[in-house]
Amino acid sequence: MGIAIIFMGLSGECYGALKNGYYSLKCMSTTTNRESSGSWTRTRTVTSSVDVEQTVRTAMKQAYNDDPSIVAALLRMQFHDCFVKGCDASILIDRNKNGAATEKRAGANLSSGEIDYGVENGRLDGKESKASNVNLPSTKISVSDSIKAFQQKGLGVNDMVYLLGGHSVGVSECTFFEDRLYNFGGSNRADPTMDSSLVSRLKLQCPPGSLSSAFLDQTPRSSMVIDKSFYNQLIMKRGVLAIDQKLANDAQTKSIVSALAKGSVDFRQKFGEAMVKMGRIGVITDATKGEIRKFCRATN
Repeated sequence: MGIAIIFMGLSGECYGALKNGYYSLKCMSTTTNRESSGSWTRTRTVTSSVDVEQTVRTAMKQAYNDDPSIVAALLRMQFHDCFVKGCDASILIDRNKNGAATEKRAGANLSSGEIDYGVENGRLDGKESKASNVNLPSTKISVSDSIKAFQQKGLGVNDMVYLLGGHSVGVSECTFFEDRLYNFGGSNRADPTMDSSLVSRLKLQCPPGSLSSAFLDQTPRSSMVIDKSFYNQLIMKRGVLAIDQKLANDAQTKSIVSALAKGSVDFRQKFGEAMVKMGRIGVITDATKGEIRKFCRATN
């Protein structure tokens, strides 16, 4: 079943200066109507509030209808923006246009079902956006180093495993895992932790030097659906990226992966909670340090 990522405003919940429903009654629309009858004419001005979150929700649903690949793209962009400079108000900027190397995007099925989580609003845009600021963890990083990178952002081991579950959708260029197929650790052999049948299949898709790509979740008919099948694949040694497979092999994370694969931990809920927690990284609410950009892709 597909999962829609819906930006929900739940009143009463907040985190510091951020708040669910922050934009409620903050944006107003004014319309002027002229009324006339016989010899008289009068002008009536009506001011009403605009449901900003509903406007965004509607726009996002339309964007998905136009291009289903937007789901994986948005997940990638939010992760990269939050991890690099903190989550500011312009997280929809594609950092790839500024030179950052990332996995490619792929579509996701939003036909039915939803993950509803309260996105806390009230953040300002940062005043700089530079490719030189990008220092994302490598796909070949060790689990221990990955844990340290996430902890530096205030995220725990569980958060890391849940967030990497975003690889349930999307594709990766072959260059990110080619060494696992042909020359793992300089051995001129495939990575022994990868299922041999998967190695054979990926070699067909990714000959040496290929610019092709492969789905990160190798589950048939599920590689475009945000669900726990990604973790089941890791248990079967079918993780595509090195860091993904290491999650199922490392003593620090394998029990979490196992619980997610078995369904004893609700991935949908935990993924949503981790996304909200990640959205709190380095937010700017001080107007002297941030701004509301006139154009999302450039600072004022």
